[in-house]
Amino acid sequence: MATANSGLKEVILKMKVVNIREIFKGRILDLSVETVNFPKQQVEMECITHPGGAAVVPLLSDDSVVLIEQYRHCIGTTILEIPAGKLEKGENPLDCAKRELQEEVGYKAAQIRKLTDIYSAPAYCTEVIYIFLATGLTPCAQKLDDDSDLILSLKKRSAGLISSGTLLQG
Repeated sequence: MATANSGLKEVILKMKVVNIREIFKGRILDLSVETVNFPKQQVEMECITHPGGAAVVPLLSDDSVVLIEQYRHCIGTTILEIPAGKLEKGENPLDCAKRELQEEVGYKAAQIRKLTDIYSAPAYCTEVIYIFLATGLTPCAQKLDDDSDLILSLKKRSAGLISSGTLLQG
């Protein structure tokens, strides 16, 4: 018996990339247009290639989470975020998470465990974000990078408020 998934798998197996045209090569991402032959048509698909990143949920002993209020130009406003950053070439996600925890919020963790991986925008982007939970936090020297002027403040929020989905902006 054929299922919807088996039909989709057949289409995927018959797809073929016949051309890749590089449009832009940047410091954070690359953009290309791929010409793909599907079984019944040819389609041009825009693809962003990104090295991926790591994000870390810094959970304090009082069950609050340290967040960053950061200006994001593309959306024209500030938002609250967990510490996160781009993977450097050859860097493993756990090391990236540890680095971002110290750089952005000035903490080291006694324990860090992986929660999940997510694709940020799989319809057009290769970026995978590896998400970690950091506990047993102790303050250390914050090591802000060149974008430090975009970090406006650090804020503590209850884990309950965050998990309820009601918190978007500072």
